Amino acid sequence: MSGLNGKKVVLTGTRRLEEISSLVESRGGIPLIRSTQGQVCPTEKELEPYIHRLIQGDYDWVVLTTGSGTETILKVAETLGLGEEVKTALRRTKIALRGYKTQNVVKSLGLAPLIRDEDGTTTNLIKTLASHHLKGKRIAIQLYGEPIPELNEFLEKEKVQYDELYPYRYLTPDPGVLDTLVKEILECEVQGVALTSAVQVRNLFHHG
Repeated sequence: MSGLNGKKVVLTGTRRLEEISSLVESRGGIPLIRSTQGQVCPTEKELEPYIHRLIQGDYDWVVLTTGSGTETILKVAETLGLGEEVKTALRRTKIALRGYKTQNVVKSLGLAPLIRDEDGTTTNLIKTLASHHLKGKRIAIQLYGEPIPELNEFLEKEKVQYDELYPYRYLTPDPGVLDTLVKEILECEVQGVALTSAVQVRNLFHHG
């Protein structure tokens, strides 16, 4: 990132905003926070029954898609007094994961995934999963606020029984913020927009 002297850069996420703002400022830019992602709504109570199922050995596979989501599941388990039980259950369960952040969290727990994607994409994760016999297996999928249609389609085609675990969900972003951002873009009042997730892009383009 260079040549930002005096340029306004919109940040549309909700995480690490202070750090990213400082980065923009260090390059001479002016950060503007316009979250198109919406607030994150924790769903700890929704996780409890799935945590018990994991401990009971109801899943053959666990698919982890984000580092923060994986950490949230473990934190909820700790709150329930089941942290060690969950770690033990994960050690005996086949783990598939996506993304280097998820890999780092899993590694920090001393766990070894059976498979992981090669490039951080769902497409590659599905390709890797397809090399294993999954028909009739029971899988828990940790999601990141919304479903992954292509993964659902693949699992249904493979006749897999699966549960979707949502450590958090995204709430609808403030329409006033979206109105402001659309106006700024159309009137060329900003010189850059940092979009870092699919939900941010979708909310912006579907607004209005």
